[in-house]
Amino acid sequence: MSSRGTTKTVVVALGTHTIDCGLKFFGFALTGSASLLSSAVHSICSITDQIALLTGSKMSSRKADDNHPFGYARERYVFAFLVSLMVFTLGGLFALWQGYSKARDVAAGHPGKLLTSSLWWVPVVILVGNLISQSFNFRSVQHTLHIKKGNKSWLRFLSSAKEPEHPVVMLETIGSLTNNSLALLGIVISRVTQNSYFDALGSALIGLSLVGLSIMMMRKTWSMLIGEGASRASLARVRACLAATDGVTSVKRFKSLHMGPDELMVVAKIEIDPDKTVDDVSTIIGRAGQAVRRVEPAINRLYLEPAKGPAS
Repeated sequence: MSSRGTTKTVVVALGTHTIDCGLKFFGFALTGSASLLSSAVHSICSITDQIALLTGSKMSSRKADDNHPFGYARERYVFAFLVSLMVFTLGGLFALWQGYSKARDVAAGHPGKLLTSSLWWVPVVILVGNLISQSFNFRSVQHTLHIKKGNKSWLRFLSSAKEPEHPVVMLETIGSLTNNSLALLGIVISRVTQNSYFDALGSALIGLSLVGLSIMMMRKTWSMLIGEGASRASLARVRACLAATDGVTSVKRFKSLHMGPDELMVVAKIEIDPDKTVDDVSTIIGRAGQAVRRVEPAINRLYLEPAKGPAS
């Protein structure tokens, strides 16, 4: 990861989801609740997601070689996209299928043991406990990302984030809170009304929420994967810095690309005073490069193409 804070965010989420998963499967074994099973499978999905993010982080730290001269930083984007696919397939589609299967069993006269088991309260306690633990996890994620967020709104921060772990972990945590709530409602309403259709509905709603969540994650991670440029604020700082360099009369072409969350490539064509000599041009380019890296340390590849301005 690019920072200890991001690694901590993923590790905390991994530990929380692991505990939740074991408890949910225990509750399912006692009651056969479809909502609880869907929530448990989502926890498995979340565990797999955190492991994938950590793996992507480790693999992305490999040094550049002849086959990959720009390094492996984009592997973090690849693994983040795979995570969004797992949420869609392993989490969302399974929960939808489980809701349909449960509704079909109820229609056939097999409502399951949720309505008759004397231990129906166990999954309720488990889910309430999970909601409490996930609430603390959510606060931990918020606290970890708060400094990086700055004055941005959460929506703007997540949509403009260049580290894929940030939107993925935050959306996963929100999804866990939502799905635990849906599972809890499905179980409680089923018991109160003695109608297992509500348990099936809870599972189906969990599936729909995960499908929606995965689509949001896929849109963001796919955008990162195909290549995002620097933020508007970063571009403005760099352009202003180049334009303010003594000897540079204007900035013509300007392009940027994130090779990884912490690796930014910038290519610019700068117009230089036509009265300058070849040695002067070399000095101006060097001075411009130093100034740009001071205002935007993430730039590790800077290519400046000089062009002589019109004669005065």
